[in-house]
Amino acid sequence: MGAMNGGRRMGNDGTARDEAWEQIIGPKFIRFVGDMHGGRTPYQWQLQLARAVCITGAWPQRLAAPTGSGKTMVIDVHVFANAMAGLKRLTSAGDVDDVALADALAAMQVEHVPRRLVLTVNRRALVDDQYEGAAELAARLNGVEAPSSLHDICRGLDVRSGIESRCEEDALRCRVTRLRGGEPVDATTREWRYHPTECQIICATPDMFGSRLLFHGYGVTPLAAPIEAGLLAYDTVLAADEAHLSRQLVETARSVRRIESLGEERPLSDAIAPLQVVEMTATPSRYDAQNEQGDETKVIDVREQDLEVDTDLSRRLKAPKPVTLRIAEDKELASAMASACIDAVKAAEDAQGVVACIVNTPAMAADVRRAVDRELKQAKVLGAADPRRQIDMFIGPMRRYDKNELLRSDRYLAMKGDPDACERSGLRLVIATQTLEVGIDADFASLITELAPPVALIQRAGRINRRGLRASGPITVFRHENVAKSIRKSGPYEAEDLEYALRWLAELPQDTGLSAWNACIRPPKPATLQRMALQRLESWDVENLSHTDEPLAADLALPRQRPFDITLWLRDDLNVDDDPGIGLVVRTLPADDAVAIQVINGASPVADESFPIRSWAQIDEIGKTMMAPDTVRRRIFIVRPGMDDEAQQVTVWNGSDPNAAVIGNNGTLSRQVQPGDTLVVDDSAPLFDTNIPMIDLTRRESFAQTTDTARIGAQGDIYNRCQSDGVVIVTESGKTDGRSVLRSAMLTLQSAIAQQSDASDGVIAEGDDGQADHALAYDVLRQAIAGINPTLVDAYESGETTIDMVLPTDAVDDEPMWLIVRRVSSVGESATVRQELQFGRRAGHRVLLETSDGHQCAVRNRAEMFSSLLAVPSDLCIDLAIAARHHDDGKKDTRFQELLHYRLQKPRNEVYDDTTYLAKSTFRFPAYEHANRIALGLRGWRHEQRSAAECWSERTRLQMHDAELVTRLVGTSHGHGRSTFAANADTLIPQTELQSGDPRIDMPAIHAAAVELFDRGRWETIIDRTNRRYGFWGVAYLEAVLRAADCTVSKEGR
Repeated sequence: MGAMNGGRRMGNDGTARDEAWEQIIGPKFIRFVGDMHGGRTPYQWQLQLARAVCITGAWPQRLAAPTGSGKTMVIDVHVFANAMAGLKRLTSAGDVDDVALADALAAMQVEHVPRRLVLTVNRRALVDDQYEGAAELAARLNGVEAPSSLHDICRGLDVRSGIESRCEEDALRCRVTRLRGGEPVDATTREWRYHPTECQIICATPDMFGSRLLFHGYGVTPLAAPIEAGLLAYDTVLAADEAHLSRQLVETARSVRRIESLGEERPLSDAIAPLQVVEMTATPSRYDAQNEQGDETKVIDVREQDLEVDTDLSRRLKAPKPVTLRIAEDKELASAMASACIDAVKAAEDAQGVVACIVNTPAMAADVRRAVDRELKQAKVLGAADPRRQIDMFIGPMRRYDKNELLRSDRYLAMKGDPDACERSGLRLVIATQTLEVGIDADFASLITELAPPVALIQRAGRINRRGLRASGPITVFRHENVAKSIRKSGPYEAEDLEYALRWLAELPQDTGLSAWNACIRPPKPATLQRMALQRLESWDVENLSHTDEPLAADLALPRQRPFDITLWLRDDLNVDDDPGIGLVVRTLPADDAVAIQVINGASPVADESFPIRSWAQIDEIGKTMMAPDTVRRRIFIVRPGMDDEAQQVTVWNGSDPNAAVIGNNGTLSRQVQPGDTLVVDDSAPLFDTNIPMIDLTRRESFAQTTDTARIGAQGDIYNRCQSDGVVIVTESGKTDGRSVLRSAMLTLQSAIAQQSDASDGVIAEGDDGQADHALAYDVLRQAIAGINPTLVDAYESGETTIDMVLPTDAVDDEPMWLIVRRVSSVGESATVRQELQFGRRAGHRVLLETSDGHQCAVRNRAEMFSSLLAVPSDLCIDLAIAARHHDDGKKDTRFQELLHYRLQKPRNEVYDDTTYLAKSTFRFPAYEHANRIALGLRGWRHEQRSAAECWSERTRLQMHDAELVTRLVGTSHGHGRSTFAANADTLIPQTELQSGDPRIDMPAIHAAAVELFDRGRWETIIDRTNRRYGFWGVAYLEAVLRAADCTVSKEGR
């Protein structure tokens, strides 16, 4: 079984482990990879990685594999190891009949394998690629009818996540999440944090991961920040791809284990491993002496002898890519590159391949394109002679929807080297900037490129003869005559790096040139670090960062800074104008700003319709272009995730317009936005390339002006096409509307919704005179929905959608009307919102607080199950269960119960007890709840603060192992109180509350506890002591487990 040679570097000790891997676990991994990837056999280094992870339960510190060698196999290894961990749990309980498998798993340490794999890479396109690959794998495993060959894998994941024990309703075998800038933050980017027991894969940019690890995640509200920080710091492995570009992030991530080890007792970190970090790099491991001695915990790599077995990999890595270096004067560079492109296209004609031309700036790409067009016109060749011959340009990031459309087109198949697709599409030349270095699995016939640093050249060369099927993939590198003097024309690169690239290219073999293997065995030196030194994260830094809910003065950050300037611990270059983490969405919107905001709130931006913005400078360029003086009034809407993690905030920016009623209108656009925001513009915005859906500020075109609808994504507003959870239906003016029946139906529906809102039971009585009209209106709307999104019809008919009517400010017939229909599951951005909406549809449904099947007991049971699956130490399990059982005790406050009993019958004498305490409200409209809170004196009042006081007063009776920990977990159960609480004892428990309520509750004792905690400083002492005892991330992890139990139970309607 030659494929098992991946174990060749193991030592002679641990014979039982070696035999278990060779005979049982290793073959099972090979079958798993074959099942998931169409019969593929893993490469030797991939087998070695899987072996090391399964045997040791830990990931190596470094993974050295050249470009094109399949580094995304880390996803398969992660999933497989977690499945084996689940099977081992079964074997330990005697639930597996396969004795050989049970014995083999007993020799493995898979129970210690982290549940979460975070893949980071400093390129959005690669994040998308990794996500799509992981999502495809997860979809097969999560399917109801998974293949029988995957039975053991699926059952292992079921046990690992708690599905087999029915721990929670919505758990998945494998959950995949994408966290990157330039797209809206929605429920899909948040759901992962409520399922701590799942096997998860998170694909992220370095900033998105690092900011979350440091308690200040981009796009994450302060109340949710501790959850994500704790989960990412424990039971997680970070695989930092292209680690040479994220050296500061790797340094910071590796500090977590060191800082957590400083805890006084470390009960959690001794049981659940803090964050593990793997550097993924193309640098060969021959530079690591420890690996020469066979230390698999340090480095896994690709070696020459591997290629003797992996012949397919050898062909790909050693495919010849000879390099020709050419020099041109600055003024002639574009023309010289254009001539080379035409010559290369002619040379590739017989092979029907596509030629790539990659330059360093959009301006140079435009110059080359113009030069190519001139030569074609003069020579009457290629595209000029045959209209099927096409030249495409890619000068910026695309919307995900447009990219997916591209990936389904013949043009993409042509780029991948399909001769038939080349013939059908006629595509022969692609001109692009660095956007084509990654993100598209192209296989071009040859490359014409502008000189760039070695790392960029390696990425560009990776798109040439990628599969090694051609005899050669020639590369022509053009350089300016004087590199140092022309650096301003060379994009973001330093002259020193370009001069080094020339020397490095000269050292490569002439016949094979920029082959992947040459780049591996002759690696270039890392780019010069663009800062004085890497910053070491210290415990006092984390203590400062961990205060997430208190409005400290340090939070008053300058524009484009995060609180405490966390970039100090995240970025290799503190001065670079890099990815701001902001996206741009195009919509067809009402002219009235207030009505447009209603539409945006009703149909929030989704990821697939968002253009990623490259830099802060581009944001200001967008602002200048939009506000250029002309006769057209333009606006930009800024969409920001709401502070309560549920409702987004939308403001409008009109530049320096003094008549605009907006917030923060003065100054440049970049001063008004922050990472995680989304900009929304009208489809008349002059920001886009006419033919290809990309931001192009040089063309000053709009989607509304575009007439070439045959090109992908040529229409700007793609909301209805890029998602299936909602539709936006718009009528034309009333006087000319050909859809007058639809307009009439919408008006009828508006009347029905108004009646439903006024009805006490939330439904229209069967005897209503207008019932027939309502039924007809609903049918008309059903047909309209079916014409746009047929997949939404079933949800609409079964009442699982919400309907928002947006009318013009002036009720005139010639104004359009807007109807937004969405699935209930997509409305809110958190589990809490979805749960409340579901309650609104369940008439008479009450969630009790204190009964045996009530909310608090359900949360306790869920927390116990989570703790057991996560192998939390027994003492901490008990304390977590106690905290879960009493986290909502503060809701027994009489005023709060009056709030929850709104529109419900109150108990006799208005004295609440265990049979009448409610856990959830019946409000369907937040405005009503807000008004009642004010009337009851509960504005700003936190029930979990009262719960903490009650818990502290009962600490002896409840038999806690650590009363301070339990009290903290109760008080921070909704994200508040991690620094302090605003209310003192008398505000928390007023005199009226001392003299009323359940006579079984000792209110004077609770008040005394509140005085000790919140008036005399004991609460702040508890926060400090638990931080030192369990670690800053450790206590956040425990908070996350409790809050996950609470949220998932609430989501289930309990």
